This record gives sequence, C-alpha cells and structure tokens, in this order.
Amino acid sequence: MTDEVLTALVREPGGVARRRAALVQDALVVGPTRAAELHGVTRRTATKWLSRYRAAGAAGLATDDRRRRARDEVRRTVLTAPLWMPTPKWSSRSVADRLGVSQATVARVWADASAGSDLAERLAARIEPTQATLAGLLVGPPGTVVVVRRALPIPGEAGAVAVPARPRTVRRLRAVVAAGVAGTATVTGGGGTGEVVAAGAIGIPVDTGPRPDRVDVFWERVLAGAPSPVDLAVAASGNVTVPAALRPATVHGDASGWTALLPYLAGCREGAIGPPAADLETRLRQWHRSGRGWFSWVADDVEPGPPDAPEESASTRRPSPERALADDVVATIRAGVREGRFAGGDHVTDRYLAERLHTTRGQIRSALRLLERDGLVTAIAGHAAVIPIPTTADVVETYAARRALGVLMVRAATRWTPSGRKAVLAVLEELDRCAVDDDVERANRLDQTFQVALADASGLTRIGPMLGLLSDQILMFIAVIGIRYAFPTEGIVRRDHELFAAVDAGDLDGAVESWRAKMDESASYMLQLLEDAGRRRRLR
Repeated sequence: MTDEVLTALVREPGGVARRRAALVQDALVVGPTRAAELHGVTRRTATKWLSRYRAAGAAGLATDDRRRRARDEVRRTVLTAPLWMPTPKWSSRSVADRLGVSQATVARVWADASAGSDLAERLAARIEPTQATLAGLLVGPPGTVVVVRRALPIPGEAGAVAVPARPRTVRRLRAVVAAGVAGTATVTGGGGTGEVVAAGAIGIPVDTGPRPDRVDVFWERVLAGAPSPVDLAVAASGNVTVPAALRPATVHGDASGWTALLPYLAGCREGAIGPPAADLETRLRQWHRSGRGWFSWVADDVEPGPPDAPEESASTRRPSPERALADDVVATIRAGVREGRFAGGDHVTDRYLAERLHTTRGQIRSALRLLERDGLVTAIAGHAAVIPIPTTADVVETYAARRALGVLMVRAATRWTPSGRKAVLAVLEELDRCAVDDDVERANRLDQTFQVALADASGLTRIGPMLGLLSDQILMFIAVIGIRYAFPTEGIVRRDHELFAAVDAGDLDGAVESWRAKMDESASYMLQLLEDAGRRRRLR
C-alpha cells in the first residue's frame, strides 16, 4: 500500500525530511543495503531510518528538533567565541577544546557564516572596502547596525600598495560580527544594567532599557564625524531607526546572515581598520562580561595610522600581550574567589590557570612573576601563586598611592584638550543620569570610568596604567574579603562634579584638594568595610 505522506515528503523541494523519505522509499523496494549505495550513505543509516519509519510512519522521519537546537547552540557559541573566550588570543583550536568539538567544526561554522549572505557585496556597492573604515557600531533590542565611512588618507601609503588587514586584525573584527550574534540572541530590552557606550578610548556603562535618546545621540555623533552623509554606508539588521539622510546608503540583512560582513571588513586597509578594530574588541569583551545589553560605539577619537606604526596609540594605553595575559590571570582568580573556589591564602597552580586560559604553563609563570611584582599575588616554588589576604596596612598603602598619583594626573589634566574635556564630560553626564535612578553599582562603575577618562585627558602615558593597577589591587581586596563595595551615589556625583569644575577652570589647587578629598573618603569607606568584615568573622 502506498504511503501518501511518505510520497508527499519525497516530492518536497528540499530539506532533511525529503532526503530521509527518499532513502526509506528506495529501501522499501530494493532493501537497505542497495538503498544506502544509491544515496551514498552507510547501511546503518539506511536501516536506522527504515526502522523509524516502520515504528512511527512518516512522522518518524521529521527533523530531530533537539539535535537541530544543539547544532544551532554550537553554532551560536562558536560565533560569539571572540567575546566570551578567557583571552583575546584565541584560536579555532582553543575554541574547539573549550567546547569539546573538533577544530574542523569550528572552522566550518565560521566559513558557512561568512558565506551565508550577500550583505557584504551590497555594502561594497556603496563603499569599496579598500576605501572604508569603521565609523560606528550599535547593538540593541531592535537590531544591530555597523556604519562604515570613507577612510582618511593613511600617512605613508601615498603611491604605495595598501596593506590589507592583518590576521590579528581579522580576528579582532570577528568580535564585531560576534556582537551582532550575541545581541540578537540575548538582548531583551529589559531594565537591567550592562550597556557599554564606548566613545573612542572610554567605555561608559549605562542602562539597557529601550532608550531612543541613546540611539539619537549615536546617530548625531556618527553624522558629526563624517564630512558628508555620502561618505557613510550602513548595514542594519532588525528594526533600528536610521536617519533619513542615511536611508539611501543603508542595506538590510537578517540576523542569521550578519556574520557575512566579515569578508567586507577584512577587505579594509590595515592602517584604516586596525585601530578601530583593536579598540572595539576591548570594549565588546568588556560589554559581554558586564552582562550585555545596549552597546554603542563611535570612532570619533580613533585616528588612522601608517601600516608600519604601532597598533595602539599611547593614549589608549592598550596592554602588551604579557600584560593582557596577566590581566586575564587576575580576572580568573577574582572570579574563582567570588565563586567560592578560592579564598585568601589559597594556592592557585600554573596548571589550573593554563587550562582555564588555554595557554602554556610557561606563559602563566611569566604572568605570575609580573603580578607578584605588582603585588597582586605571591609566587611560590612549585609553580603556584598565593592569593594574599589584605590587611589594613595594605588598604591604607594602596589608597595613599592612588592619592599621590592622582595629584599628578589632575594637575596635568588642567591643560586638557577640547577632545579630552569632551570625553570626561560625556562620562559625567552619564553619571548624572545614573544618579536619577540611584543605581549604586552602576554609579561606582561609572566613577572608575570617569577616572580613566581623566587619566586619558591628562596626556600622561604612565599614570593611567599605574592607577589601573592600583584599582586591580582594590578589586582583589574586595573579592578576597567578600564585601560589597557600594559607595553612595550622591557622594560620587558631588566629588566628580567638584573635580571636573576645578580641572575645567584650570584651578590646580582646587583640583588637587578635590582629588585628595575623594581618595580620603574612599579609603575611609573601604577601611570601614574591612573592619565590619573582620567583626563578622570574629562573631562566627
């Protein structure tokens, strides 16, 4: 008797179920062995689907939704790996090891994703990639937007062959397309926190709710950074509102084909695409770690450089590979402390850290020596590190160092440039908006961003990294002690406004006095937390 459902499946234009139905239909006539030969599969496969058909009819040939969902999850996880891998020095092998799949699977996912849409070709019809650079990135509940603009002339490239994007830059660009995948997969527009608005060399955490004003500001800055709208091209997915002036230059694609933008971006010149790609990778990884949400970035402070110039400008103070690995080691240890895996005084072996960060034990030992010099861990024989237990003296010394270094910073910042002032003011305005909601945790994160922006504006190339190191020490103290650092929002806003006003007026004495008062208040608050934690331990 003819199975009409099976026959209908065979006649479908395509799909997995049609291939299975055709295999079963032939197996019913000539047997599973001959059918397997005809369809280029194993006899075991032909027998399996024939058995399922006999047990459940044509319904047994339907696509296995669980397997499909599992494959989709592997694909999404691979595509977002540039954001969640412990270190930016990832590779297809390290991603495969992390996920428990083959390296070929990872390579195939990326290859399929890059060829899954004509979005790159349609964007290239607007602006050739060799003439383009990144101008902006917006990720939010409505969708994702990448803006490119015609690149400025690259010093040293006139009359020479343009240097294509290097492999390291292409790897960084994968973080850009990964953000679109992560945003469409996880952003819901809820009222949580975690957005990072990266403006040049600063990152500003703000709320993740659907805020049209944030989108308006993004487009204002994008348009302000281009000589003319005709120098811009936009690739968009979802329902993001695009200004009328840019709609003729906008190409649309769905979220599934978003990663096909990679070939276009990789076709840009190294001198034009390298600096914004490096900046964006750092900001996007911070955004992903912070819980995700809205993300916007405008490259108004990232200038192109010659192909043979250092990749990172002094103002961004991007760490060396050794320092970047050391930072990842610190973040791993802090995470382990928060999760209860470690505590003050525990030993952390180089083997454990090497496995977690997918690197060699030798590189980990080098990083531990660097961290010991910085006072963040104590390296011991046997290739391990001891997590130090902070004392009152440690807290006092750390804040005293921040107090002294900050004096140098604010004195230099009184001579800031208009662009430096703009960056600091942007953070301060976000802090004001944060204060309205009295979001204490976000206010404390913004305060750290304010200090980073102030260090950038000072023009001093060594003070910022030193202050960042001291901040790492304080964060380690907080993790080991197990306290919640939540300095009152009102105090943060008041002191930061006082400091900005003094620096903006060129008032050296006033700026120094404001910074010292800010550090003294922070130290007193931290010491009180330390005392309270000690009292609780004694009462147990």
